[in-house]
Amino acid sequence: MPRHATGQVVEHKGKDGRVYRSLRYRFGGARRTMPLGVVSRAEAEAKLAHTIADVERGLDPARIETPDVQVVDVPTFHEYAEQWWLLNESELAENTRADYRWRLEKHLLGHFGTMRLDQITIAEVDRYVASKRDGTPLPQVDQYAGHAAGRDPRPGGRTRGDREQPGTG
Repeated sequence: MPRHATGQVVEHKGKDGRVYRSLRYRFGGARRTMPLGVVSRAEAEAKLAHTIADVERGLDPARIETPDVQVVDVPTFHEYAEQWWLLNESELAENTRADYRWRLEKHLLGHFGTMRLDQITIAEVDRYVASKRDGTPLPQVDQYAGHAAGRDPRPGGRTRGDREQPGTG
């Protein structure tokens, strides 16, 4: 039996001081966002109810309502870290780069690497910290297995034999 369709009204205050609302819901396995603009909370809730009803009937609200619906592709932690690394590496001192790379590879990527950013909750981080503190191993996935010709997709793009500890590179 398929999951019950859910969604929410998201609000943010614009630079002009007005409250802008949008709908966030899932359709076809993807998270969607439908901007509504400046509408009342009641109008947004009514629109959400109609959208959820469409989703439950198997109708794509993007095709019914507006072409402004955006499919949000949430990156994994590894994808985000890779992009962050490419944008910030040149700004970091050599020892800081080595330290960050070591922390990512030794600690974070093994646990969070394959998780989408929206799956990393406070509870998940707390669970990870508790496991590190207590020495209780969490299941880990080798997200680097199967990559082409020894090329390592880790931040910095090094080969598998080039691992280094903080302060050595």
